[in-house]
Amino acid sequence: MGFKIVYIIYAIKTFSSAAYSNGYIIGSSDNKRFGSYNLTNKTSVEKFEYPKGKGILSDQYCFQSHPSKNFVVGVQLYSKIISILEINNNNLHLKELVWWQNTNKQLQSGNEITKQISSLEDKNCFLDVATTKDYIYVLYSGKPYGNTKASVGKSYLSNLIYVFNWKGEPVKKFKLDKEVISITIDKKIRLYMQVLSKI
Repeated sequence: MGFKIVYIIYAIKTFSSAAYSNGYIIGSSDNKRFGSYNLTNKTSVEKFEYPKGKGILSDQYCFQSHPSKNFVVGVQLYSKIISILEINNNNLHLKELVWWQNTNKQLQSGNEITKQISSLEDKNCFLDVATTKDYIYVLYSGKPYGNTKASVGKSYLSNLIYVFNWKGEPVKKFKLDKEVISITIDKKIRLYMQVLSKI
């Protein structure tokens, strides 16, 4: 048991954000957009290049896995992009839905990422994701950061949820009666939200 925990910690350190799926940890890394770590044979795979000038800071993801199949969905905080990853025979397959890409750039000195540069036009996109065996639920903001503490805080709140199936096809969207900062789904497919009362 102790060795498994050590390898899980190693994989988590390798990926900036990740999810567990049937013996694999899948996430995003410094070197490539996505990677997987096989907990059984302790091998890793990294695939898909970052666009020029972009990297792990400019393309931050939130990941959730399918409850039973070898699928993981990643939603980007700073771009309107959803990535559905399938792990098959230690290989990653990607289906991506792209609506809008941010203009963020990250500065690098040697192997060290120093900082991310954003513009006032940039906005928050997908704040959170929750999954069931049939659907992907994403909390979408679309609000610009602006240049005040209040406007940045508001960009992390939303009442708009998009629903997709695991093929990436849109199913529906709906509005909550309150703006929230995160969502989750229980086993009875009931949606729960975390409300931020004050900024």
